[in-house]
Amino acid sequence: MSKPKEHASHADQASRSQEPSRPNPRPGSGPPYQRPLDSPPPKAGFGAGYGFRDNVWLGLGLGLMFPAATWLALEALSDRSLGIEVFGYPFAGFSDSFVATMAVCTNFIPFVVFMRARRDHAMRGVGLVTMVLALIVVAVYFLQLGEPA
Repeated sequence: MSKPKEHASHADQASRSQEPSRPNPRPGSGPPYQRPLDSPPPKAGFGAGYGFRDNVWLGLGLGLMFPAATWLALEALSDRSLGIEVFGYPFAGFSDSFVATMAVCTNFIPFVVFMRARRDHAMRGVGLVTMVLALIVVAVYFLQLGEPA
């Protein structure tokens, strides 16, 4: 029969805590790295080295440029593809409502990029433009407010 182990006394525990610690065998499980106080903060995130700021104006600008570029690209693709057979039918081009809807939907790309980079103000700018453009598309194409009676 083995003897039950006795609990270590407080003196034993104090002497153990003064022993030099061994290196951690698992990398990455030690204390987090802290940069020296005299070093500048690191540049990280989307566009950190290119002068991009987290402001609403950047979001508004990109929120207008993405749909404009998509509109132009889809219109050009539609014009170049006229008459090509698709599933046995000639392609008649994209409708304007489809192009407008897809143009507004492309704003999800910069929105998600800003969200992941934690650029909240720029994300709000993109969201604001997206909401305004979506209301315009719904009013003009789906409620037929843009067509004369």
